[in-house]
Amino acid sequence: MEATMITLFVIIFAAIVTWRTLRQSSNQCRHESAKLPRSHAVVVGAGFAGLLAARVLSDHFKKVTIIERDGAGDTAATADSLSQARRGVPQGKFPHLIIARGLAIIDDLFPGVRQELIDNGAAVTNFLRDNRASMFGFKIPRPTSTPDTMNYVFATRPFFERHVLARVLNIPNVTIVQGTASELLYRPEDNCVYGVTYRNKSGVDDQQLLADFVVDCSGRKSILDKSLKVIGKEPEVYRVDPCAGYTSAGFRPTAEQLRDIDCKCMVNMDDNPPPGQPHWSFFEVDGGLWLLSLAGYGPNNQPPSDVNKILACLGGSFTDELKTVITTWKQETPWIPYHGNQTVWRRFDLMKPGQWPENLVALGDAVCVFNPFYGQGITCK
Repeated sequence: MEATMITLFVIIFAAIVTWRTLRQSSNQCRHESAKLPRSHAVVVGAGFAGLLAARVLSDHFKKVTIIERDGAGDTAATADSLSQARRGVPQGKFPHLIIARGLAIIDDLFPGVRQELIDNGAAVTNFLRDNRASMFGFKIPRPTSTPDTMNYVFATRPFFERHVLARVLNIPNVTIVQGTASELLYRPEDNCVYGVTYRNKSGVDDQQLLADFVVDCSGRKSILDKSLKVIGKEPEVYRVDPCAGYTSAGFRPTAEQLRDIDCKCMVNMDDNPPPGQPHWSFFEVDGGLWLLSLAGYGPNNQPPSDVNKILACLGGSFTDELKTVITTWKQETPWIPYHGNQTVWRRFDLMKPGQWPENLVALGDAVCVFNPFYGQGITCK
């Protein structure tokens, strides 16, 4: 519980400081924007932060190039969206949601994409009416009448990305280059970034891509760690390690099993569970698939990936229902473990005036990595 509260504090504090930093810099940006050449912008990374950054930049630059190690990805519809999870997104096979504010922003940038997600099979879940939840020992009441503002769209990460990527690829002045960015091109005499060096998909040749503006969305293993160290501009980095581990699998119910469960989402977050007993969430995503994710905190509370051990460690509210799901529903995907969920905050906002390189912006996990269990990551990017 203590690790949870610390992580929540870091998230809230990071959001406040980021908002203040952006507001303070907005006036300067207005004055400096007229001086900035608008020919070519480069975005490193084609996750959510990178795709949305490219969309915004496409309104202000003649050409926008996204460098992505996994390439343009697959935008074709498939019955098994989890098979499209990118190698560079190890959490891509785990449950994802975009909370209401985040999806509203995406729908503003790509009009109609929310309805498109729903039409193509994403689950719409009212987080009060459709949710069977036990939080810290209390079962949350399920009101029969709730506002639409509590409607969340649930889907797999590849399903969300596929729809946003398809919209970005339709923007005439945006292209995606497959390659791995290695470092920034930096000019010390005027403290200016003027492009990136990247290695093409064959992994042999280093190439330079010149740009008037660079946005780093390369994720938790940001190229800024190396590049800023080389030029002597390393930021402070705050880390909180809840020692969190996850295990997830996909299930598909029959129509009768779906009626029996009588919900679209189940959550168990009992306060101070016995050692080895995981928290868990279970909800419908896209195409009729349901994802179950178990979470544990601490070196001795990592959830197992063996089904017999999973059944043995379950406890608390809704245990019987969940065991019925695991033993009788059709399992579509194997149990997949995931570890290494440090909360990381690169304190670029604490760098001295003039220390941050010109023509460079960092977004998403390149700035702050959240513990994914809270479901805030995509929206905060």
